[in-house]
Amino acid sequence: MAFYIRYPAAGGASSNPANGTIGTPAGTIATQVSAQDPSGNVAPLKVDASGNLLVDLSIPSGIATAANQTNGNQKSQIVDGSGNVIGSSSILGLQRLNVSLAAGGTPGATAPNYTDVIGAVDSSTGFAQQLQVDSSKNLKVGVQSSVLPTGAATSALQTTGNTSLNSIDTKTPALGQALAAASVPVVLPAAQITTLTPPTTVTVTQATGSNLHTVVDSGTVTANAGTGTFAVSAASLPLPTGASTAANQTNVQSSPGTSATTALTVQGSASGVAIPVSGTVTITPSGTQAVNLSQVGGSAISIGQQLSAASLPAVLPAAQVSALTPYALGAAVTASSVPVNIASDQVVPMVLNDLIASGTITTQNLVPGGTATAGSAVAIALNGKGTVTIQVTGTYTGALSPQVTTDGVNWITQGGAVLQNMATGASAATIPSAGVGIWQIEVNGHAQFRITALAAVTGTATITLRAAAGTSQVSATVAGVATAANQTNVQSAPGTAQTVALTIQGNASGIAVPVSGTVSTTVAGLSISNAPFYNNYGTTAVNTGAYVQFIASTTSATKFVDIFDSSGQSMIFAVGGAGSEVAQIYVAPGGGSYSLAIPAGSRIAYQALTGNATSGYVTINLRG
Repeated sequence: MAFYIRYPAAGGASSNPANGTIGTPAGTIATQVSAQDPSGNVAPLKVDASGNLLVDLSIPSGIATAANQTNGNQKSQIVDGSGNVIGSSSILGLQRLNVSLAAGGTPGATAPNYTDVIGAVDSSTGFAQQLQVDSSKNLKVGVQSSVLPTGAATSALQTTGNTSLNSIDTKTPALGQALAAASVPVVLPAAQITTLTPPTTVTVTQATGSNLHTVVDSGTVTANAGTGTFAVSAASLPLPTGASTAANQTNVQSSPGTSATTALTVQGSASGVAIPVSGTVTITPSGTQAVNLSQVGGSAISIGQQLSAASLPAVLPAAQVSALTPYALGAAVTASSVPVNIASDQVVPMVLNDLIASGTITTQNLVPGGTATAGSAVAIALNGKGTVTIQVTGTYTGALSPQVTTDGVNWITQGGAVLQNMATGASAATIPSAGVGIWQIEVNGHAQFRITALAAVTGTATITLRAAAGTSQVSATVAGVATAANQTNVQSAPGTAQTVALTIQGNASGIAVPVSGTVSTTVAGLSISNAPFYNNYGTTAVNTGAYVQFIASTTSATKFVDIFDSSGQSMIFAVGGAGSEVAQIYVAPGGGSYSLAIPAGSRIAYQALTGNATSGYVTINLRG
């Protein structure tokens, strides 16, 4: 938009009464002023109600504002007084202005004859001050504080040096030879030590006194006593070990028949000429002979007990025969027994004693599946025993549980009512809290047994375990036994099954009761749930690497498993499909009888535990 204002009119004074002379008071009337709009037409200027000129300050598109600073082409430049742009250069990674001081010069060239005044900020006033020089043009520097550290040595502070000098002064010995304690230690280099030549002899002349006291570290001392003699006192003489002295000459020769404690060696010449010996020579052999007798009378001697025909005859004197004491009959400890070797083709019946273990339980077992917490269990190694009797005494609280292990490492708690109280005949899964008395349990086929506290315990329970080879007592309760109130079904119509059995027996003298007709017998607990199984390891070996199927599918449910295994290895009895077998029993060498519930239609597999079974055989009976 263009504005055209002219006053007064060109060429002279204005005839418009609204015009006035510049520099004089404005008039009270005004003239409307117009301007050309963007279309080229004349348009009057506009004011607001207060007479202020209205101006359109619309910002053109793209102009830089506080909210529009994104154009990277916008740059600022620094210029000098003549309008020249001051450039910059990159020095040490930073852009620095290319400015030359008027007094600056080229390094290495003659300095200019004019200078720039350099100033700095006065720290007390904050004003700029010129740096000052003295008449010799040396820069004046005012030291605000000393740059020396606390305690630094100065002309007035030489404490450390003075102390060291005083110490050295008191330690410097007087001139002349002195004892080692009063001398200054000196370390000589190896080159100087080798050039030192000690005197070969030292001559000492006694001046006064009856004895000459001389200390010599090394070398030779020559003592000149003149016409007199020296009194020498020797605490010990440098004689070799065992040298003959006045005190060591008494036992080379002794009285005839008396042994000398010091031996005198007599030998021939170096050429080996023997020394002749006359008289009787007695030879006493040493305790260990280098050469053993291999024959007696031309017959070879064998070590060990022999048959009469191959033995050497020995005649004992009467005195020795009468002194012989036969061994007492009956069992004895190892130290009092005669060792006997039994041939491999002999069978000797053996009676094994019961095993006994005892201890106390005072705390809860926090590791029920492994090594028990100290004071929480009493264990016993079974060694083939099948029954354990448990006696509990003491005052305590907390139930006690039976546990067994087959591999000696992993323990399980025996399930069911397996403990029988000898006083009441009742069976239970645990020994009740505070219970005292005697209980019995069957443990065939396991390596160890223990009684342990799986719950919190107070007091002390004293436990005695006795493992025996016998079988456990069995308590049986028959439901519906005949009583005074239960006599209604002893007799029934012919062909009708009885729910209560009636026992019929002969008289006390053992007369049998005659029975006519067909008699069928069912033995409780001994019904066979599957055909007996047999495997010869020589034909079908069982290894440690994989299971071998023994029974594809059981015909009926099983409650008990009887195993005999002569392989000499511990085995794993498992149930489950191929590749999904679950170990149920670790079978000890020889086998055993086990209480194990196996559903009908189960697959039975076998695997070696301690080593491959390649000889012997195994038999398995499954009972319902």
